[in-house]
Parts: sequence; structure tokens; C-alpha cells
Amino acid sequence: MVAGTAIRFRLPLDLPSNLIMGIVVLPMAAKYLFQYRWAPSFAVLSVVAAVAGALLTFASMGEVSTPLLVAQSGRILGLGVLLAVFLWAKALAGTRRTVFAFALGSIVNVAFVGANDANLWKFTLAAPLTLLLLSLPRVYGRRFPQALVLAALAGASLAFDSRSLAGFLVVALALTLTLPSSRSELPRSRGSWLTAVRIALVVLGAYLLLQAAILEGMLGDEIRDRTQAQIQTGGSVLTGGRPEVGASVALLTANPWGFGAGVLASPQDILVAKTGMAALGYDPNNGYVENYMFGLGFEVHSVLGNLWILAGPIGALLALFAAVWLIRGIADEVSSGVASAVAIYLATRSLWDIGFSPLFTSATLLPLALAVIATTRVSKRRQPDPLYYP
Repeated sequence: MVAGTAIRFRLPLDLPSNLIMGIVVLPMAAKYLFQYRWAPSFAVLSVVAAVAGALLTFASMGEVSTPLLVAQSGRILGLGVLLAVFLWAKALAGTRRTVFAFALGSIVNVAFVGANDANLWKFTLAAPLTLLLLSLPRVYGRRFPQALVLAALAGASLAFDSRSLAGFLVVALALTLTLPSSRSELPRSRGSWLTAVRIALVVLGAYLLLQAAILEGMLGDEIRDRTQAQIQTGGSVLTGGRPEVGASVALLTANPWGFGAGVLASPQDILVAKTGMAALGYDPNNGYVENYMFGLGFEVHSVLGNLWILAGPIGALLALFAAVWLIRGIADEVSSGVASAVAIYLATRSLWDIGFSPLFTSATLLPLALAVIATTRVSKRRQPDPLYYP
């Protein structure tokens, strides 16, 4: 079942296939939500956000698409449903086997949806192979095998122009190599938040070092030239490489209550978005905005931005809740010395997705990340996974 959630089938009205799979086993899986901290609240928020997105759609005066409403509402609802499925699998089979099964399903999915020839590694193979290799029996939970795999994957990512993935892997490598051998004597909450600060500093350091290496031409002239152009356009790699941020800010400033899960962007909405992107120095009159971002609904390349637009403040709260949970969860695991490399990768990747990736590509990986870092209610101290070592 976990493998099946990674495989996308085309269903009528673009209903997400993994949502249907999740609903089938939900009677068995739902009870596991209540065994883990934070999980019930996230699941309830996903349901409320899906309802809010539908209500905003029905109240909208703009053009509405029924297939879009079904697809987007299904993705939002699926965040909570898939979390229950992954927690069910984690409780019965362990974290490693859950991630491994999902990775196998992701690889099979390539046969169904095909490969992205624009960059085969970056857009098709990188995430499945990262999850697969880091969840192998002789790798998962073992410091130096994990470090070797992370280093190899980071090198491949840099070679194939996947800068953000390389950054996640470098952060995971640094934290894996410096995991404490035992829990600190600091109180749990204080130790976790101090670790969160440490992780933030590691992320900042990796970002600065990677950017410096790129700008020095150490990773090739093509990557250097593109990075320099992004910095000149937006003032930084983030704003230059993600001008959709300007569209999000402009749209939500104009309508902070959101637009609705099934609402199509109007010409006025597109003009507002273009104005926000132009304010970052980006030229929005290139077809990308009309065809990709607003060709069918709204796509602002951000889980937070998309959920806010689709479901209003409740959608934004859902995304922020997930971000806080990820930060707290991975900080607790790192400070406890039990964090696996795949948990660190999933947490950092999902935090990036909340800010800078489409909901469509993040709607399955985010619940998986939350399930991996979730801790049970019965234990006051984070204990190793019962199947942590194969």
C-alpha cells in the first residue's frame, strides 16, 4: 500500500489516486494518528483546509473548474489521509521499511508517468534513488555507510545541476557525521530548540559555501553563469531563482482570504502576479506565467503560497503547522542522536518544499517526512525505531 501511494494513476476529474488508496485502508490506519504527537491536529487541519477551499470556491464570483476543485481538494485532504497510512506502516513495519517501500513505488511510478528529459536526474531519478539508497538495510542507521551514500548523491546532484538537492544532502551529511552518541543532559525542549538553531546554522553555512563554490566556477561555467544571473535579477539566488515568491506576495496582499481550490485565475489576477514578479526584477512576459503558473488554476511554486491561495488562512496554518512540526521533530531526533540520514533529508527537503516547491510534487513527500519524524505519545524521550537496525 505504501508503494502504491507513490504511483500516480489518471482518474476521472483528476482525483488523486493515492487519496483513494489511502481512504481504502483509512479504517485500519486512522487509529494510528492518535498514537503520535501532533498527528491528529495535522489531520484535522487538512480536512478543515479542504472544506475551506471548497467553500471559497462556491463563494467565488470568478470562473470555476470542477476537475480542478476535485484535484486540489483531494491533494489537501490527502495530506492527512496519507499521514495516517504512513504512520500505520511505520507502526507495523518500522521506518526503514516504510521509506524503502515508498522509494520502490516512486521508481515504478517513472514507468507510468515517464521521465523528464529536461534533466533526468534532477526531475525524475534523484528523489527516489536518494530514498532507496538511504533506506537500504546495510545503510540505514549506520553513520559511515550513510555518509558515503550522501557524499556520492551530493556529487551526482552537483554534476547534474541539482543545486538545492545537493544542499539538502550536504546538510544531512554534516548532521549525520556530528550526531551525538548519547542524549544531552539538557531538558528535552531546550535541547531540541538549541539543536534547531544548530541545524539552521549548518543550513546557512552549506548555502553560503555552495554559493561561493558555484560563483568561483568550481562546479562549472554554466552553473556559475546561471547563478550570477539569478542574483543579478532578484538580489539573491532565492528570489532570483524563485520569482514566484513575488507573485504569491502580490496575490495574497490583494486577497488575503484566499481564492478557492477550484477557481481559475482571472486576467486581473495574472496582472497582479506579474506586477509582483516584476518588482523582483523578473520579466514575467515570457509565457511561463500564463501557461504554467496560471494556465489552469494557481501555481506559485510554494506549498505555503498554494495552500493559502487555495484554502485561505486555514491553508496557510496547515503549511506552517507542518513546518513547525518538521523543525521540532528533526531537532529532537538530532539532539537525541537517533536521527537517520533519510529523516534529515526528508525534513530539510520538505521545509524547502513548503517555501519553494509546488503542492503537486510535494503532497505525498510531505506526509512521509512528517511520519518519519513523528514520535509516539507514550514515550517522553525519543527511543530508537524498533527496526532501526536491520
